Amino acid sequence: MNEVRGADDGQTLTMRRTFAADRERVFRAFSEGAQMAEWFGPEGCTCRVSEYDCRPGGAYSLEILSPEGKPIPLTGEFREVTPPQRLVYTWMWGGESSMAGQESLVTLDFVAQDGGTELRLTHSRLRNDEQVESHRGGWASSWNKLARLVEG
Repeated sequence: MNEVRGADDGQTLTMRRTFAADRERVFRAFSEGAQMAEWFGPEGCTCRVSEYDCRPGGAYSLEILSPEGKPIPLTGEFREVTPPQRLVYTWMWGGESSMAGQESLVTLDFVAQDGGTELRLTHSRLRNDEQVESHRGGWASSWNKLARLVEG
Protein backbone atom coordinates (compact mmCIF):
# COMPACT_ATOMS: atom_id res chain seq x y z
CA MET A 1 0.00 0.00 0.00
CA ASN A 2 1.29 3.45 -0.89
CA GLU A 3 -0.32 6.71 0.08
CA VAL A 4 0.56 10.40 0.20
CA ARG A 5 -0.89 12.79 2.77
CA GLY A 6 -0.48 16.54 2.91
CA ALA A 7 0.51 18.14 6.20
CA ASP A 8 1.35 21.59 7.50
CA ASP A 9 5.01 20.59 7.73
CA GLY A 10 5.12 19.11 4.23
CA GLN A 11 3.92 15.96 2.59
CA THR A 12 4.06 12.42 3.92
CA LEU A 13 4.81 9.24 2.04
CA THR A 14 3.57 5.97 3.49
CA MET A 15 4.46 2.53 2.15
CA ARG A 16 4.06 -1.05 3.32
CA ARG A 17 5.69 -4.27 2.26
CA THR A 18 5.74 -7.76 3.71
CA PHE A 19 9.03 -9.66 3.88
CA ALA A 20 9.32 -13.43 4.37
CA ALA A 21 11.63 -13.02 7.37
CA ASP A 22 11.06 -12.55 11.10
CA ARG A 23 10.96 -9.00 12.37
CA GLU A 24 14.18 -9.34 14.36
CA ARG A 25 15.98 -10.10 11.08
CA VAL A 26 14.33 -7.21 9.22
CA PHE A 27 14.97 -4.85 12.16
CA ARG A 28 18.69 -5.78 12.22
CA ALA A 29 18.96 -4.91 8.52
CA PHE A 30 18.02 -1.33 9.49
CA SER A 31 19.73 -1.07 12.88
CA GLU A 32 23.22 -2.37 12.05
CA GLY A 33 25.45 -0.24 9.83
CA ALA A 34 27.22 -3.21 8.24
CA GLN A 35 23.87 -4.62 7.16
CA MET A 36 22.65 -1.24 5.84
CA ALA A 37 25.74 -1.14 3.64
CA GLU A 38 24.68 -4.43 2.05
CA TRP A 39 21.28 -3.29 0.76
CA PHE A 40 20.51 0.40 1.21
CA GLY A 41 20.08 2.58 -1.85
CA PRO A 42 18.26 2.05 -5.14
CA GLU A 43 19.16 -0.88 -7.35
CA GLY A 44 22.36 -0.17 -9.27
CA CYS A 45 23.69 1.93 -6.38
CA THR A 46 25.87 0.90 -3.45
CA CYS A 47 26.08 2.24 0.08
CA ARG A 48 29.11 3.22 2.13
CA VAL A 49 28.49 3.71 5.88
CA SER A 50 30.93 5.89 7.81
CA GLU A 51 28.98 6.25 11.09
CA TYR A 52 26.02 4.29 12.43
CA ASP A 53 25.19 4.70 16.12
CA CYS A 54 21.69 3.22 16.35
CA ARG A 55 20.50 4.48 19.72
CA PRO A 56 18.33 7.47 20.69
CA GLY A 57 20.47 10.56 20.04
CA GLY A 58 22.99 8.56 17.98
CA ALA A 59 24.02 9.78 14.54
CA TYR A 60 24.42 8.11 11.20
CA SER A 61 26.36 9.19 8.13
CA LEU A 62 26.45 7.30 4.87
CA GLU A 63 26.84 7.79 1.15
CA ILE A 64 24.82 6.29 -1.62
CA LEU A 65 27.09 5.77 -4.59
CA SER A 66 25.41 6.14 -7.98
CA PRO A 67 26.18 3.53 -10.68
CA GLU A 68 28.79 6.02 -11.96
CA GLY A 69 30.35 6.22 -8.48
CA LYS A 70 29.07 9.69 -7.58
CA PRO A 71 28.56 9.92 -3.78
CA ILE A 72 25.30 11.31 -2.40
CA PRO A 73 25.67 11.96 1.35
CA LEU A 74 22.85 11.21 3.80
CA THR A 75 22.98 12.00 7.51
CA GLY A 76 20.62 12.03 10.46
CA GLU A 77 19.95 11.26 14.09
CA PHE A 78 18.09 8.36 15.65
CA ARG A 79 15.13 9.63 17.69
CA GLU A 80 13.52 6.34 18.76
CA VAL A 81 14.96 2.83 18.78
CA THR A 82 12.62 0.12 20.08
CA PRO A 83 13.89 -3.31 18.97
CA PRO A 84 12.42 -5.06 17.08
CA GLN A 85 9.32 -2.91 16.68
CA ARG A 86 10.16 0.65 15.70
CA LEU A 87 12.83 3.03 14.42
CA VAL A 88 12.45 6.79 14.04
CA TYR A 89 15.22 8.95 12.61
CA THR A 90 15.87 12.22 10.83
CA TRP A 91 17.01 12.20 7.19
CA MET A 92 19.05 14.92 5.50
CA TRP A 93 20.59 14.76 2.04
CA GLY A 94 23.86 16.57 1.48
CA GLY A 95 26.08 17.34 -1.47
CA GLU A 96 24.55 18.67 -4.65
CA SER A 97 21.09 17.20 -4.11
CA SER A 98 18.18 19.57 -4.72
CA MET A 99 17.04 18.47 -1.23
CA ALA A 100 20.38 19.21 0.49
CA GLY A 101 19.96 20.71 3.94
CA GLN A 102 16.27 19.82 4.20
CA GLU A 103 15.47 17.56 7.16
CA SER A 104 12.72 14.99 6.87
CA LEU A 105 11.64 12.26 9.28
CA VAL A 106 11.46 8.49 8.77
CA THR A 107 9.35 6.22 10.97
CA LEU A 108 9.58 2.45 10.48
CA ASP A 109 7.25 0.00 12.20
CA PHE A 110 8.07 -3.72 12.06
CA VAL A 111 4.89 -5.76 12.49
CA ALA A 112 5.12 -9.53 12.99
CA GLN A 113 2.92 -11.49 10.57
CA ASP A 114 2.46 -15.20 10.01
CA GLY A 115 5.64 -16.25 8.22
CA GLY A 116 7.06 -12.76 7.96
CA THR A 117 7.19 -9.08 8.80
CA GLU A 118 5.15 -6.20 7.50
CA LEU A 119 7.35 -3.12 7.24
CA ARG A 120 5.42 0.14 7.52
CA LEU A 121 7.22 3.29 6.41
CA THR A 122 6.16 6.86 7.10
CA HIS A 123 8.52 9.41 5.52
CA SER A 124 7.29 12.88 6.49
CA ARG A 125 8.29 16.52 5.99
CA LEU A 126 8.83 16.17 2.25
CA ARG A 127 8.25 19.44 0.39
CA ASN A 128 6.36 18.51 -2.74
CA ASP A 129 5.05 15.79 -5.05
CA GLU A 130 8.41 15.49 -6.81
CA GLN A 131 10.19 14.67 -3.52
CA VAL A 132 7.46 12.21 -2.54
CA GLU A 133 7.75 10.36 -5.85
CA SER A 134 11.54 10.41 -5.79
CA HIS A 135 11.60 8.88 -2.30
CA ARG A 136 8.84 6.38 -3.18
CA GLY A 137 10.97 5.08 -6.05
CA GLY A 138 14.12 4.99 -3.93
CA TRP A 139 12.48 3.12 -1.06
CA ALA A 140 10.74 0.62 -3.35
CA SER A 141 13.97 -0.15 -5.21
CA SER A 142 15.95 -0.41 -1.95
CA TRP A 143 13.35 -2.78 -0.51
CA ASN A 144 13.88 -5.11 -3.47
CA LYS A 145 17.52 -5.36 -2.38
CA LEU A 146 16.47 -5.71 1.26
CA ALA A 147 14.20 -8.63 0.34
CA ARG A 148 17.10 -10.46 -1.27
CA LEU A 149 19.16 -9.99 1.90
CA VAL A 150 16.62 -10.94 4.57
CA GLU A 151 14.72 -13.60 2.62
CA GLY A 152 17.79 -15.26 1.12
